[in-house]
Parts: sequence; structure tokens; C-alpha cells
Amino acid sequence: MSWSKELSQATYPGYIRQERAKRQGHMGEQRLAELLHALGVPFEPKEKLKQPLSPDVKIWDVSFDLVVPNSKAPKVLVQSMIQSANIGMFGQSKSDEVKKAMEAIHQNCPNAPPPFLVAFVDGVGFRSNAEGLNTVLETADEFVQFKTLWKFAIVVAHGMNRVLLVQNHPELENFAEFLSRHQGAYEIRENLPSGVEAGFTRVALKESPAPQARTASAAGYR
Repeated sequence: MSWSKELSQATYPGYIRQERAKRQGHMGEQRLAELLHALGVPFEPKEKLKQPLSPDVKIWDVSFDLVVPNSKAPKVLVQSMIQSANIGMFGQSKSDEVKKAMEAIHQNCPNAPPPFLVAFVDGVGFRSNAEGLNTVLETADEFVQFKTLWKFAIVVAHGMNRVLLVQNHPELENFAEFLSRHQGAYEIRENLPSGVEAGFTRVALKESPAPQARTASAAGYR
């Protein structure tokens, strides 16, 4: 057996595992992009919809996995960290990124309403690093998981000054604190047949009222 063949057999399985973990880690970004697309909400980078490994958006020298609606006027900023294995030092660096992001938001939005910073946190890897996880949860404005994608939709509605329709579900009663922070940005409906799957429930953006036509008197004419 040649050395090259032995080396290939020794390293190939590890490479496959690494690549699989990398792709799994970016699945959350693609799922958020799919949800935004289904709701008709603009976002960047649009490439995340088809290629989750596409480059992030940089704002204030900080990387964000998704930005709503765009980098020039961000309303919601997302940093995703899906971990399927022990996060180790990587997890600590990710928590540092969240702190850096929040500092940049405070420095660059001293007067205007700041964008929401949302952390997508999921995966068994965080069980081995409670400190890193706690830092993320305590720093970000909100966090979401695969089963609570509806929370992300509510934050987006809040940031975009829209109203989200949420199909009622027994588990919603466990999120009273979150819902209280976003009053006015959502309405709970018993049935939402045309809604989009968003974790354990369904959501849909409420149509904005049509702008009223200006009358002659309103325009200043007699």
C-alpha cells in the first residue's frame, strides 16, 4: 500500500466529518433565509437562501450571518451558532463575537433606534460550555432555535414595524416574557391555514393597510 493511499484513508473520514459539521452549522442561516423569503421580507445576503456557506455581511467591521432588510439600514442582525459537537474555544470566540456586535451597535446607533441582535443558538455542543452559552444569551437581544423560529419572525415584524399573525399553540404560554417584550408586533389567531411553518407553530405577516388616496382638500386644494 502506498503512503498516499494510507494518508488518504486516514484523513478522508475526518474531512467528511468536518465538512458535515460545517454544513450543519450553517443550516440555521438557510432556514432563517427560507422563512424570510416565504414571508416576503427582504434580507441580505440573498445567497443564503440557496447557498448557506456563502459569505456573511460585514457592518461596522462585524460579521453577521443575515441582515434584515439590508446592510445600509439594518433592523435585525443575526449571528448564528449551531453546534453539533463540543464547542471548546470556538464557542468562546463565538460568544466574544456577540459581545463585539452589541458594542458596535451601541457605538454606531447612539440616537436612532438600534437594530435587534438575534442569536440563533442550537445544537448539543453548547451543553459542554455553559459559560459561552450564557454570554450569548445575556448579550443578544433575543435568541431563537429551530423549534422557535416564530420568535425570529416576531422580532423581524417588530423591527420592520409590521404585525405578525401567529397560530395559537399550547406551548406559547411558556413564552409570556418574550411576547410581552414585543406587544403590538403580533396577533395570535386560532387558525392560520395559509401560514408558514416556523418551528412548532405557523406565522404570516398581516397585510399592511393600503395607503389612503389624497383628496383635493387634504392636498390643499379648494
